[in-house]
Amino acid sequence: MGGGIIGSEMAASLSANGAAVTMLFPEEEICARAFPPDLARLITEYCRDKGVTIWSREKLAQLTPRADGVALRTLGGQATVADLVVAGIGIAPSAELAQMAGLDVGDGIQVDAGLRTSDPAIWAAGDVASFVSPALEKRVRVEHEDDALTMGRLAGRAMAGDAATYHHLPFFYSDLFDLGYEAVGELDARHEVACDWRQPFREGIVFLLARGRVRGVLLWNVWGRSRLRGRSSGTSGLPRAEARSPCPTSPKRRRPPDSGPPVSCSTAQRPTRYDHRIRWLGNSLGPSSRGSTAILRAMADLNRPCFACRIVAGELRPAGGIIWRGDGLTVHGLADPCPIPGWLVLTSDRHARALYDLEPGELTAVGPVAARVMRAQRAALGAQHVYAFSICDELLHFHLHLVPRFADTPQRLRARGCFDARPEDALPAWRIVGAAEAVRRAMGSS
Repeated sequence: MGGGIIGSEMAASLSANGAAVTMLFPEEEICARAFPPDLARLITEYCRDKGVTIWSREKLAQLTPRADGVALRTLGGQATVADLVVAGIGIAPSAELAQMAGLDVGDGIQVDAGLRTSDPAIWAAGDVASFVSPALEKRVRVEHEDDALTMGRLAGRAMAGDAATYHHLPFFYSDLFDLGYEAVGELDARHEVACDWRQPFREGIVFLLARGRVRGVLLWNVWGRSRLRGRSSGTSGLPRAEARSPCPTSPKRRRPPDSGPPVSCSTAQRPTRYDHRIRWLGNSLGPSSRGSTAILRAMADLNRPCFACRIVAGELRPAGGIIWRGDGLTVHGLADPCPIPGWLVLTSDRHARALYDLEPGELTAVGPVAARVMRAQRAALGAQHVYAFSICDELLHFHLHLVPRFADTPQRLRARGCFDARPEDALPAWRIVGAAEAVRRAMGSS
């Protein structure tokens, strides 16, 4: 019983060990409350293909012990006899004693950043404790061993006089047959979704956003990355990498076969490399900063005034600086190490992740502004051609990369290859600034 993270993991483990398993849950799909709808449908069909019987949109009506097992009947009229019944249906925090003691109780026992309750002589930890997550900007209560272990250690230190604070990000992981995932932050199917699939619904990274801010990151079947065990690390609250053993039911952590149930992706698909996406998210992440830890740093950055906002506001100055402003748009130099002189970015001044989010005036200005910049790049720099690449979502601002091509541009850096530049391709600052200044002058005279 139960179609969430615990129920699905238990069903997969029992089935993988030869048991005939029936899942019973009230939602339409497995993990429907946590995962985007398309992904939840995929998991449900995947478990069916593995031999699990699915009774969705059902609730238990009667459970009767018998000599040959346990008889179950659902409100919808389904019935079976089972050798074993497992209830993975969540918990309600047992806070009665705390309430009797006069402690502040909401969804669990409320604690401060040091895990102290409203009574300064009492601390609380584990899945009964409700704490404030700075990254999520709200109180949360987490039902997972990672938080229980981490919070218990810090509570013990606090009771011993340590002034440490708890800024741990919720961290989850599970394995379902040959599929595996790790997640940080808040998993909520109601959030907006942005996906970076290498293979749709089989391997990729899913970002969950609310009001333009990253609330959670799901690494779906991404192999060969650093694994996380969330740990408090000073005041940042960011976990650090640590090896994690795989689920014993899937000892080889195999990559799933290419074939699978037909899927239709209604969320954004961007068939690009993870390293490039993660580098753009955090803007300062190198080739060795891959995987969960890198995404967490990027998530922390995005939940402050975002990177593009800071460029537009003048708080950050990319090489080449600001080239042009107007009509809700800004043209500036590339913030990453730049392999092509005159590579510029046209971005919206506000959060608008794609063309469809732009106001009519902004939308009308994009084409003429881009054309004006591209003409200036050709005139001032002698570029043979200027590519325009629109890459959205990860910086929460619409942005158009305007990349010149010169006669001596290496073939591997032409067209889309410019995003796969190597560290040794980075130009010295004087070349970037000189090219940007030439384009700025050309635009001023046009």
